[in-house]
Amino acid sequence: MLVDEDVERYARQAAQDLAGPVGGMLLHVLLTARLAPDGSGTAKLPPALLRRFGDLRAALDRAAARGEKVPSAQEFFDVVLAPMYAVLIFGTQSGSPESAELLIARLMRLTSAPRESAAPAAASP
Repeated sequence: MLVDEDVERYARQAAQDLAGPVGGMLLHVLLTARLAPDGSGTAKLPPALLRRFGDLRAALDRAAARGEKVPSAQEFFDVVLAPMYAVLIFGTQSGSPESAELLIARLMRLTSAPRESAAPAAASP
């Protein structure tokens, strides 16, 4: 599985942003948005964050259009962004472009591995 340079660049930039002074503000905005849904069950995010998520989707879409096997946006959030926010919350280490590269490598290993079927195999008589 190849990773589009745009996707990798997005992850490195996210790590850099979260490690800097903007990190706490991003976390606050996300938590506030999550805690104050607009009634539809969907969090209202500020336009700047919506653009950032749109940038990620566009990078994934471009890679898919070139025929690359790409992770879903949800897989990217779960494997790459969530650990970056955990580092920010728990202060276990500082985020860095190198940590982003490690998370991207993990994402590629996980999403290229054969997936087990959710349905149990039928027993033979």
